[in-house]
Amino acid sequence: MSRRTTAVLVVAAFLAVTVTLFSVMFTVVEPPASFETIAKDSPLIGNTERRNYVIRDDIAWENLWGRIHPDESQRHPPLPEVDFTRNMVIAVFQGTRAPGYSTEVMAVVSDDPVKVFVTETSPGETCIVPQVARYPHHIIETPRIDTEVEFLIEHKITHCP
Repeated sequence: MSRRTTAVLVVAAFLAVTVTLFSVMFTVVEPPASFETIAKDSPLIGNTERRNYVIRDDIAWENLWGRIHPDESQRHPPLPEVDFTRNMVIAVFQGTRAPGYSTEVMAVVSDDPVKVFVTETSPGETCIVPQVARYPHHIIETPRIDTEVEFLIEHKITHCP
């Protein structure tokens, strides 16, 4: 290989590495979207199945609110108002669990797809938990984004003495 060919290859490799580093350094990261909690781990809300919901209209919101309040004999809060022209509701449910479990939406990132970061906490093997049914959940209102939504779940364990 000639000196000229070697020099051209070295310059090309240098440029490739420089462009790659430049693109990594200046990649735009979407800031987390704001959100407000509508309900979190309320004892009056029950959803026996593990499921995540993205709600973008009044009918779906009314249906979910009715489904998660199973005992009509108890007083439960009225349906919270949501302006679905500007916002959407994200609801995350762990299903039926014992006390010591929790679910929390940590962040919503306006990307394509939208990323919802959720932390699910459960008691460790040495924890003593009463055998009472709970329904860990977190329901939030966030600015409306009309793209696919991806839920990224982090599992944490609470260690007990």
